[in-house]
Amino acid sequence: MSALLLASAVGEGCIAVVGLIVAVISAVIFGTFGSPERERNLGAVGERFGGVYVPGFAEGDRVEFRVDGTPAHLNHFAGARGFPPFTRIRFDLAPAGCLRVFPEGIFASLRKAFGVQDIEVRDARFDGAFVIKGSPERWVCEVLDPETRQRINALASLGESVIGGAAIVIEAGPPGITVTCGKDLTGESRTLHAFVDHSLALFRRIATPGPNPVRIISASVGTPPGACPICANPLDAGARSCPACATPHHADCWNYFGGCAIYACTNRGGRKS
Repeated sequence: MSALLLASAVGEGCIAVVGLIVAVISAVIFGTFGSPERERNLGAVGERFGGVYVPGFAEGDRVEFRVDGTPAHLNHFAGARGFPPFTRIRFDLAPAGCLRVFPEGIFASLRKAFGVQDIEVRDARFDGAFVIKGSPERWVCEVLDPETRQRINALASLGESVIGGAAIVIEAGPPGITVTCGKDLTGESRTLHAFVDHSLALFRRIATPGPNPVRIISASVGTPPGACPICANPLDAGARSCPACATPHHADCWNYFGGCAIYACTNRGGRKS
């Protein structure tokens, strides 16, 4: 009896594994081999910006081009069972601050109750529709000016569905600036170009300092003279100065933190010089 139960369990496990493999293979196949219309639409984007359409298998089809000298990458996924579709464009440029904007969800009020960051830009409709995270907050509010908010609303309408609602996420930080829509928009030329146009406008706004640009300053402005910005203890003769912003650190603190402790510095922790 136990042998039969064991055999049954093994059989069910094998079926589950096979099902998972089939799902993954289906996701790759259906997300990679697009229709001729999708290929034409992606190719048209590449031609428009003097870029190239790159057919792919593991990574999917994509378009590579440049905007104001910055490398940009447009890719998509048609979706498969358990793998939602998307259209995404990434710009390889780190802005002056960090930003993440995504739709409000059912747990938004719970997050706020626990003190999770959600910056408000004094636009009731926008604040009610999106969660806004980022730093410095002054920079975030400058970036999310009325025109930028209008662009984000337009992008949200492109990704809107009856079941899932608006599906748009904007992320900006050291890895670059990314706009992701929760739909595959490559099947319709006008919609795809609208996505690209709104995304380009967002990229240029996020990448361009506003009238009150954020400046990288030495930590000596906010810490006691001669103190390490990581541990706040007095510096010694072996202090290490950051080559980007000239802020001195203890050598051990620098190594422990993985780089400079000053936010937005190019040598910020995790990006050693």
